[in-house]
Amino acid sequence: MVKRLERDIEADCRAIVTAAGGRPYKWVSPGAVGVPDQLCFLPDGVFAVAEIKRIGQPLRPRQRAHYTTLQSLGFVVRRVTTTDEMRELIDAAHYWRRNPHREFPTWPPT
Repeated sequence: MVKRLERDIEADCRAIVTAAGGRPYKWVSPGAVGVPDQLCFLPDGVFAVAEIKRIGQPLRPRQRAHYTTLQSLGFVVRRVTTTDEMRELIDAAHYWRRNPHREFPTWPPT
């Protein structure tokens, strides 16, 4: 099986966010190394953050730190390696928007 490049996975994920009626933005922060790749603004004020990775590629230590910080602030953050995981991220963000007072299930970054 050929491993897909991160840029190809990003393009597919952007298409999924757009198809869901949202706006995906590439996040580049010159002052903060390791911030997640994609900011996903979805209809009805739904927001999610994605760190796009190739399958089997772990988060670097700074990426893990940003991931944990953003999640502790209440944002929906996921490491995404497939289009199915991007759809799951969107579903999780919608769930959190509808149920803001419920404890949010966390997924440890890998």
